[in-house]
Amino acid sequence: MENTRDRILQFIGYKGINKKQFYAETGLSNGFLDKTINPGADKLDKILTAYPDLNLYWLVTGKGEMIASNKIAPNVAPIIAPNAKIEDTQLTLGAPKIITMSQGKENILFVPVKAAAGYLNGYGDPEYIESLQAYRLPGFDSGSFRMFEVNGHSMVPTLKSRDRIIGKWCGIEDIKDSYVHVLVTRNDGVVVKRVLNRIKKDGVLILKSDGNRYEYPDMIVDPEEVVECWSGVGKISRDLSGPADLYSRIDDLEGRVAIVDDLKKRMADFERLLKG
Repeated sequence: MENTRDRILQFIGYKGINKKQFYAETGLSNGFLDKTINPGADKLDKILTAYPDLNLYWLVTGKGEMIASNKIAPNVAPIIAPNAKIEDTQLTLGAPKIITMSQGKENILFVPVKAAAGYLNGYGDPEYIESLQAYRLPGFDSGSFRMFEVNGHSMVPTLKSRDRIIGKWCGIEDIKDSYVHVLVTRNDGVVVKRVLNRIKKDGVLILKSDGNRYEYPDMIVDPEEVVECWSGVGKISRDLSGPADLYSRIDDLEGRVAIVDDLKKRMADFERLLKG
């Protein structure tokens, strides 16, 4: 099965250049192609900067054409701010199809892990939406918000499994690079990741994890797969434990200081006894 490195080699063969030229033009270290099979987003960015005609989607997935066309990036369904009540389900594809209201204000619907599997099929179904718990939270009044329960450890330490991330409705064009977003996609369902918006440049979104990059590699998503986009604006967590390594070192240091202080006190007492 071909990987990204194989496609890079295929591309430089197409360009009629050798590895040495490739390294010089991209700024990548010598031997990079001998060590790396699926490079991360930072390396891909260097490659795309050096070769803007290279199709990033093909490079990562093997789908489509090697050489990017001069056409505009894939059409993205416009995402607009919702203005519908529970009975109104005729909004443009890509916007929240249904919201709920309480005392004239929009509720924050909570999507737990057990309900997330059905969210992709149910986000436009009134019965499904009404089955979700709804909340009002101080400070979240301006805009449309939704709360999703995090599943898994790919976003540790920022988000731990079972944390709740609160997302504010946003358009794909409003995605801020390296900020945490909740994307609802046709192929992967509900995904919580940091996002790099490369739609204008390469026609794709790059999804990154905060966890181990080898265990949780970057994801490349076609924007046409995205049906909802929520920008992370807060979280609710029951885990109040500190970063284990840092706190362990601090506790150890404090313990040593306490022991030293105790020894000093004992020495002072002993010296007083000797003098007395």
